[in-house]
Amino acid sequence: MKKWMAALFCLVLCASRALAQQPPELMEPVGVQLNAVEAYVGEISKIAVYPASVIPYVEEFFFAQEGVIDELHVALGQMVKAGDPLVTLDTESECERADELRREIEQLTINGGYEDELARIDLAILDAELRALEKQEPVDQSAVLLKQLDVEEKKLEVELATGLRALSLRQLRDELEALEDEISQNVLYAPFDGRVVHMSGEWQPGSYVSAYAPLLYLTDDTRLFVQSDYISSATLNAAHAVYACIGAQSYALSATPVDEKRYLAQVLSGEKLMRQFTVDNPDDQLAPGQYAAVCVESSYQADALLVPSNALYTADSGRYLYVMEDGVRVRRDVKVGVATDWYTQITEGLQEGELVYVKE
Repeated sequence: MKKWMAALFCLVLCASRALAQQPPELMEPVGVQLNAVEAYVGEISKIAVYPASVIPYVEEFFFAQEGVIDELHVALGQMVKAGDPLVTLDTESECERADELRREIEQLTINGGYEDELARIDLAILDAELRALEKQEPVDQSAVLLKQLDVEEKKLEVELATGLRALSLRQLRDELEALEDEISQNVLYAPFDGRVVHMSGEWQPGSYVSAYAPLLYLTDDTRLFVQSDYISSATLNAAHAVYACIGAQSYALSATPVDEKRYLAQVLSGEKLMRQFTVDNPDDQLAPGQYAAVCVESSYQADALLVPSNALYTADSGRYLYVMEDGVRVRRDVKVGVATDWYTQITEGLQEGELVYVKE
């Protein structure tokens, strides 16, 4: 009796092990319909979707030098035309210094002319004296030599004075040029028709502004971009296609180059990174503020053998599905390629036109 029980136990154990090694037979669950569909050849790719929005071109405005605001020509939300003044700096002191420099340059030039004429006369007199000494009989060589030294000394004196005057004039003219350039940049002008959307402070006449500190921002609603959460350049370069879904339309996109210095500064400051795209063929349907979805299509296959993704099952040995062979469901091991939530590419183990079972 004990031997018979031991044999029965071994038989049950072996059977359970065999069952554990085999995938379970596909059973039709109660209340769930099983449908068969044909494997077919078609296109497949992975699509990553990033939330985005349509934004206008925005330009920030600042002065290249520090100063005090003399006049604020615009207000927040105001529409402006190209060429309209936005902000004017007070340059009264700079203008006064420029006038002073012009007077100095003019006076130095006039005085230099007088000095050059006097030096020419002095040299002419010394030359005449030298010729007179050389014509005397007998010639006093010592007197001639001393006079020649006087001539050379005078020439060196004139050359030094001329050089110092030229240096002073160059310094004054450089300072005047820098001042005139600064004065010419004391007004910020709108380079395009747009709208003032932001001011970085409560600016008013008398307010001090730092060099390169943004004062205000102007938008151009005729130049629209799509801005999304950050997408790396490597991802975009490897993509088969990049486009945006906006409303009922789809628009091809081109990524704008990333400013590496600004990108690094944003990373270090903890600022949220964004990615901007130009719309290749915009139309009148686009408007600032519209919601958009940037789609990055990758792993594209043009002629892939496809089945619904919910036709596939997973076992320790890999992926498999059930096909219809002579009216019977048969398990078939397969190899897969590109897979999405809806369809999966079969690379080995299945032929076009074969029926596979899919749960609804």
